[in-house]
Amino acid sequence: MPIRVFKVSGDSMLPTLRDGSYIMCWKSPFTQFKAGQILVIRHEQLGLIIKRAIQKDKAGYFYLAGDNPMSTSTDTIGAIHPKQVVGKLFYICY
Repeated sequence: MPIRVFKVSGDSMLPTLRDGSYIMCWKSPFTQFKAGQILVIRHEQLGLIIKRAIQKDKAGYFYLAGDNPMSTSTDTIGAIHPKQVVGKLFYICY
């Protein structure tokens, strides 16, 4: 199970994640992702981003949003293919 550590940068996930916090995420070939989980994504234009999955469509694509209403919009982020998911959050260190 590959575990990765990331430093949170910005306030798009406030109040859940604060700027400067560290998170741990993991992903395996058998990992199932679902709405409500916080995911680390490799986005083509935005780079690595941390967002909450808010919906999964029938084709398996995810739609994401930040917890902060001022975060980048779901429309701007666009549909995310599961292969773009770096991992799902399982631990926060404030």
